[in-house]
Amino acid sequence: MTRQDHMFALARHLIDPRGRADRRALFGCAVGLLAVQVVLAALFAAVGADLQGNAFIGLNVVLFWIGGVVLVKRLHDIGWSGFWIVPAIAFWIIGFVVLILALGFAVGFDRFQAGLAASPLLHGLLVVVGMIPPFGGLLWLQACPGTERSNRYGPVPGPLGFAAGARVEAAEDVGAAVTA
Repeated sequence: MTRQDHMFALARHLIDPRGRADRRALFGCAVGLLAVQVVLAALFAAVGADLQGNAFIGLNVVLFWIGGVVLVKRLHDIGWSGFWIVPAIAFWIIGFVVLILALGFAVGFDRFQAGLAASPLLHGLLVVVGMIPPFGGLLWLQACPGTERSNRYGPVPGPLGFAAGARVEAAEDVGAAVTA
């Protein structure tokens, strides 16, 4: 397999949520996506582009999709459906809203809003506290071993840390048989 073939295979694994991804793939993608995000932000800042503009948001949507695909594949590797992401995100959002409401009721909403506006430290602390559940989920996915054999989502991940889904491999086998 040539280097170009490896790059195309990796690109396909990063856009197609079918299949599996092992811990190595999750970690590599997390580091890679963070690095891309930092480089893009630096490039946008260097040319004076708006970090809240449509171009930067569009690039972040692509990075978000890739991250979601890898998370779904990682869930597949441990034998779970990727749909578990939906309730996890819902509980995280509900928990964050409850935290904000609890703080608002505790100190008064006017004081809470004024405190957030006046103190970047308080705003940053609230963001950090709000990110603890998803970060904990990522740590759990990183620590949880995958199934050691093929499962309903595909074979054991290969050297890139990914495996195509069972249906994808079957379709590729049929395509290869037709062209042969």
